[in-house]
Amino acid sequence: MNKALAFSALHSSVKKGGLTLEYRELMRRLLYIAKLHRVLSGKSLAKMSPYAGQWMPTIWYVIDHDGCTQTELAAFLRVTPASVALSTKRMQKAGYLEKEVDEYNLRRNKLHVTPLGKKLAADCKGAFDAQDRETFKGFTEEELETLNSYLDRIAMNMSGGRRLSFGDLLDMQKQKDEEQ
Repeated sequence: MNKALAFSALHSSVKKGGLTLEYRELMRRLLYIAKLHRVLSGKSLAKMSPYAGQWMPTIWYVIDHDGCTQTELAAFLRVTPASVALSTKRMQKAGYLEKEVDEYNLRRNKLHVTPLGKKLAADCKGAFDAQDRETFKGFTEEELETLNSYLDRIAMNMSGGRRLSFGDLLDMQKQKDEEQ
């Protein structure tokens, strides 16, 4: 059975159940939408550069923090400095980043996005903007505000009333992975 049929069969069987299954169905639909978004985004980004999906958080951070160090970038991405050194080396080789040795500390590299990297960032932003417009076409401003408030409420319920940043979620995932 292909995935679409499996999802459809699951959807129809869930409708017969009680409240708990209705909640599960809503969660499955939210997860399906998130997965669909990720797949479509990945396809768009892959057309621009094979590693665009992996490299964009780095490029956007360096654009916003021009001259940052690899250590600062590693802290933001919540990865090891060695991992950042490897990925920035690849990005430099591809022409998206430049490394400049700090004149006061020769062991520090300052990072800068090249014009090619800035073009990739602009192209990716354009692709994301187009996907967002397509995703929400036909919705009124009021409907979008209502949906946003519902999603905020769901997030607050799931987090025990705490407003978690994306970084907090990455930390929680890392902690879970280390426990396994």
